[in-house]
Amino acid sequence: MTSQFSLWLYPLLAFSVVALAVRARIPIGWSWGSIIQVLPVLACGVLGLYVGPDWLFAIAGWVLVLAFYLPSRYFYTGIQRNLMTLNAGGMMLLSERVKFIFWGLPGRFWSDMTRALAFYIEGRGDDADTLLDNWQGRQGLPKDVRDLPSNYRFVGNGVMWRWQKVVDQYEGMAEDDRKRLGHSVLLPTARAYAELGRFDDAAECIKKAKLAENMLPMQYLALSLLPFFSLSGSITELKELIGILSKRSKDFPVSSREYWTGRCYLAAGQEDEARKCLEASRNASQSERFKSRIDWLLNEWLLNEGLRKESDHEASSPDVRLRVDEIWQLFRKAAYVQEIISPQRHSVAVSLIVILIILVYLLYGPINDYMVFFQPVVGQEWLRTWVGFVVTSFSVSKAAILNGEYYRLLTYLFLHAHVTHMILNIVGLVWFGRIAENIFGTSRFVAIYFVGGILSGVAHSLLSSDIAVGASGAVMAVFAASAAGIYRLKDKIPDSVRRFELSWLGGLAAFQVILDQVIPHVAAFAHLGGLLAGLAFGMVLSLRNPDSGEEEITGKFVGG
Repeated sequence: MTSQFSLWLYPLLAFSVVALAVRARIPIGWSWGSIIQVLPVLACGVLGLYVGPDWLFAIAGWVLVLAFYLPSRYFYTGIQRNLMTLNAGGMMLLSERVKFIFWGLPGRFWSDMTRALAFYIEGRGDDADTLLDNWQGRQGLPKDVRDLPSNYRFVGNGVMWRWQKVVDQYEGMAEDDRKRLGHSVLLPTARAYAELGRFDDAAECIKKAKLAENMLPMQYLALSLLPFFSLSGSITELKELIGILSKRSKDFPVSSREYWTGRCYLAAGQEDEARKCLEASRNASQSERFKSRIDWLLNEWLLNEGLRKESDHEASSPDVRLRVDEIWQLFRKAAYVQEIISPQRHSVAVSLIVILIILVYLLYGPINDYMVFFQPVVGQEWLRTWVGFVVTSFSVSKAAILNGEYYRLLTYLFLHAHVTHMILNIVGLVWFGRIAENIFGTSRFVAIYFVGGILSGVAHSLLSSDIAVGASGAVMAVFAASAAGIYRLKDKIPDSVRRFELSWLGGLAAFQVILDQVIPHVAAFAHLGGLLAGLAFGMVLSLRNPDSGEEEITGKFVGG
């Protein structure tokens, strides 16, 4: 019988092959370091499957994946965090460490990019521009990073509060360059326009950024639009965004939260509240540069009646309110797309199913796993007897179903062959379950899961004489229903996003079909039955309307 550890090796192998294919399309001068990082992961997958021991190579392979992935994620979030808090020291530290994360040319590139941002924070704009000029138009850079020096120049001028320079730089660009650079330039420019009180121009930049089509992460969306709503005095919308950002407090510190809240109150003419928030932001900040900005607001802006009246008039005009409503609707659409393709909200329904699966597994699973690694000694035969009783009494088989034991079509969904089998199904359920719930609503998601699981058991019983356990068929039903729902959401999800999502979901389905043929003792007919049932349900069930205010268990959509 195949060890459960082999199930960890197949995705490892697939991950490595895809990663190598992607890197093969990048200039070798840039990609050689990342290719070297992937090769030992690929070796672990191959050696684990064909040489062994599989458990050793599975552990080693996934440790390597985490070792290469987590530092890069820390680096990217560190850039955003240090920018938000104007922490030049933290940015410089990232610049020194990044060469250990990205090897060769990428390491030097990112080191200079982060050092340039540190210089901007310190007010050394000329030094920052010199670093960026060294990479501007340089040959051998991948398409994805080729325009970053220009983008970071926009960001840097914003960091230095040179708002007019940002606007002049943008307005001096050719239209083709604006389109090519896209949201990475449009969103910083929108803030510059908002800082100058030109909210119509800020709104136009945000609209041109095509937030929904670019599949921007929810945190990035909220952070990028925070200045517009804050500087326009839109307190209600600002609090919604802060609620999203505060879920990851490490990436959205108190100093930033209080700063933008204070500026929002300032724009709304609520000076006492503004002062409280700005003082709280100053006390929470560790950056002298950030504190100096707040001191200017406290000592110059709040004391300058002319500046205050001009700002209050701009932010409170009816035209600004129209622009705020317009941009909020764009954000809601983009946020809805994000909740479909990359769900972040907690689902009570999904959590309850997961808890039930784990509780049932605890009744017999640890004993089964124990017997795999440690053969029962004399006096422990009852362990094997107990596990055998649970599996034979509640699993699905043709003989049992023909005998009228239909309850098994439900109970088998909560049994699993081993802990890896359970974990993989839970991962699929948590991801695709939340997508399906966001598309169809809680009650219809639950129906898809259980009815799809039952029908997958029926398909297995009709086409196979083996016993079957596991939630895989139900998860496949949820997966297929999610794909069908995305296909149907033509008026809610941009075409480019739909095509991308359906492409990778189709690739994932093909990978599962291949695994079903490669891995022994897999209930392939149950998977197929669940897939077909899910597709049928996904095409006929009504879709959840994000504008209806319907909350059910999961809760309302952003702004809805």
